[in-house]
Amino acid sequence: MRAKTAGPSDIGNPPAAEGIPATDGFGPPYERPRGVDEQAHLADLPVVHAVYRQAVLDLPAG
Repeated sequence: MRAKTAGPSDIGNPPAAEGIPATDGFGPPYERPRGVDEQAHLADLPVVHAVYRQAVLDLPAG
């Protein structure tokens, strides 16, 4: 499998541009994405934030 940058608003784009592997699609559960009535489960945001924060802190320095 080959890594690539995808989509105009993909969360993986900034890390990929820096050569950092990223996993896209991890986040709070949601319903009706890209619709006028899109909804995300905001109660899950602290857990998502903690996982992304730890991932950044675990990156090698330099």
